[in-house]
Amino acid sequence: ALLAVQTLDVDESLFAYESALRVTASQCLGTITDFYGKLQQYQPHLRLTGSGSSFRSSIMKIEWALCESDDVAQSKSNLMAHTGAIQMLIGVIQMCENPS
Repeated sequence: ALLAVQTLDVDESLFAYESALRVTASQCLGTITDFYGKLQQYQPHLRLTGSGSSFRSSIMKIEWALCESDDVAQSKSNLMAHTGAIQMLIGVIQMCENPS
């Protein structure tokens, strides 16, 4: 969906839709960036090979499972909402540009 926004060429008469689309894409990217930032502290420990310290990796995996599972669900929900809005706006723009 984000790639489709980047390559979309919108007529000037549909500026309001394009603006809404770009804001929604920006919010989607923000959700991805926020989640990625939270993931960084756990990333070395969540790999199959661990971080080199099996005890520390085990603790971090437990912390991830207990503390971050709500963030995963919330991020997933937000991404689905953003993606749906992006797809809807792209559909509206395409319909306005090519009325049948």
